[in-house]
Amino acid sequence: MNRGLADAITAVLVLGILTCWAPGYWPVALVQVGAFAALGWVLVTRQPIGGGWAVVALIGTVAWGLGQFVAGATVYRLETGKSVLYWAANASIFLAARTACTATVTRNRFLRGLLWFGSLVSLLVVVQYFTSQGKVFWLFATGETQVATSAARCASGER
Repeated sequence: MNRGLADAITAVLVLGILTCWAPGYWPVALVQVGAFAALGWVLVTRQPIGGGWAVVALIGTVAWGLGQFVAGATVYRLETGKSVLYWAANASIFLAARTACTATVTRNRFLRGLLWFGSLVSLLVVVQYFTSQGKVFWLFATGETQVATSAARCASGER
């Protein structure tokens, strides 16, 4: 059961990386829905969720944003709301992955899969940089002369 959950979490993370270049908020929302669904599965199946300082820090970050939102101490409510969702999704995917990867075999498979995917994406980025004329996956125009410019904006959080 945890192996399937680990595979689903891997799929959510891969989807997030492969769609981060897309304009609009839909790729972010899709990944957030996947993160919340993964944590929802953990809660529905009543699997134990461990504690620790990392969990406290993530939950505290979400609580801080919610506190600003409730107290009206935010300057820009929409961006505060988006940040709360972002950090809640981070906490959800962390808790779900932590729960799914308690077994060494599952954890190693999860980490190895992400390592190989990251390696392939790194190789793909180098090839795209020199051959794509500003298109992502050689198909979708970015409006830039090189894909790396668009990827750098994606990595910095710009849309």
